[in-house]
Amino acid sequence: MPIKIDTETRFWSKVIKRGENECWIFTGGINSTGRGMFYLNGKSVKAHRVSYILTKGKIPDKAFICHTCDNGKCVNPNHLFIGDALTNNRDCYAKGRHPILRGEDDPKSKLNNEKVLKIIEIYKAGEYSQYKIASLFSVSRSTVLNILRGRTWSDITGINSPLNIFANNMSEHKHNLAKKNPPNYAWGETASHNKLKTNQVLAIRKYGKINCKKQDELANQYGVTRSAIKSIIDGKSWKNI
Repeated sequence: MPIKIDTETRFWSKVIKRGENECWIFTGGINSTGRGMFYLNGKSVKAHRVSYILTKGKIPDKAFICHTCDNGKCVNPNHLFIGDALTNNRDCYAKGRHPILRGEDDPKSKLNNEKVLKIIEIYKAGEYSQYKIASLFSVSRSTVLNILRGRTWSDITGINSPLNIFANNMSEHKHNLAKKNPPNYAWGETASHNKLKTNQVLAIRKYGKINCKKQDELANQYGVTRSAIKSIIDGKSWKNI
């Protein structure tokens, strides 16, 4: 039967201890942020927090354990101090460990410098709407709008004030866009999901106005919902007939 090792022995066996004021390096598992991780009471806990608990006692709820040495692997209790989220963030910024990633340096960005400049080029050509451009680059319309207004990527585009090449003739621009890229709407019988024909709709509308209490019967007869029947009778749908 294996011998059970107590928590302190197990923890410190994974630590390279040096001088009293030097960094003590945790040699166990490391997470994606460079912090040591230790299995404690059935869950993974950051190693420097475990060190604090073992040497200084319980950590208050929602408290942070910060490093004076700025070494994520260090678990020397002399390098650890207690703080809150504000203290931790200020410490990160002061030590340059909290960079603000912008533009193509941001791993979450779907765009890069080349694509952003292409967006400006396409928009200036006047052939596509902001929604269409957003679709071409798999981003939201607000992303495109922010680029055009100089709110984002301005260091690449050089835009300092909103770019709107159609401001003086917006109505004509929208008309030209609609002609070039007509909406793909299907109405009435042309809609693939529609169960009714024009003559059936006319019959429903005529009969329904006379017998308004029999909308359920009409719904069953034509295989549609009662709300569809009511919309036809009230003129909210099939307005073109």
